[in-house]
Amino acid sequence: MNAKDRLHNHFAAALETWQGQKDPYVWRLNISEKIYREGLALLNLTIEQMGSIDILYEKSFAPIALIMVAEWYKRDYTGNHADTPDWVKDTEWKKVWMESGFRRWERWVYQFEESGKFSWQYSAYVLGGIACRFISLQDKESRLLKDLCRLFHGQIEETEIDSSSNARALSMSIDKRGSIYHFLMALMDANSRLSTSYSRDQEEEVKDLRKKILDANKDVTKKKLSAGRTNRRSNRDHEFSTYRLTKGRIQYH
Repeated sequence: MNAKDRLHNHFAAALETWQGQKDPYVWRLNISEKIYREGLALLNLTIEQMGSIDILYEKSFAPIALIMVAEWYKRDYTGNHADTPDWVKDTEWKKVWMESGFRRWERWVYQFEESGKFSWQYSAYVLGGIACRFISLQDKESRLLKDLCRLFHGQIEETEIDSSSNARALSMSIDKRGSIYHFLMALMDANSRLSTSYSRDQEEEVKDLRKKILDANKDVTKKKLSAGRTNRRSNRDHEFSTYRLTKGRIQYH
């Protein structure tokens, strides 16, 4: 059996589940690190044997391409262009989306309002969730996770997020109630399959992501509650100070 057939068989179960979903969220598949690494090796071997990446535009392989790039983003994306493999850089992701089988691609592919351009590649990335390795490389002062949690809770607008392509894709996905919005909802639920999958993953960076998101969300919601109490107290003080006791001795202005 050649690499092409082995690759298709390798993802047969995942493809059946994925194509039965109402949305193309790859993170729902809970693909293990072992399945991903074996699939990546088969993908590279297939491209080598075929002599090009054109196989990724075939109807039967476009879904595999989306699954693979989403998993690559989840596990291996660093934000450094030099670390991006050729099959990711060279693929025309618009073609892949068109052949993927999801007819309403415009629901999942985000468009930059200022330029009108579609973000085909990064919209494929965020189907895998949030990039674990990228987050692990951020310094302690990074605001990205907290900003995403603030956006998730409606505390800030999407336009207030960092303007990099990666951050914009994540923020638009939350703002449009897309992949990352539902990913965060599932990851914050201790009883979800996603939480269990991340907790048991073989890669520490994947395990750590859930903890970092929970910590960021806890900090954001704590500050939100604190701000709410402060605002309510301020409103009560304002109402009290402007109340005029018409029959009493004291008037507050």
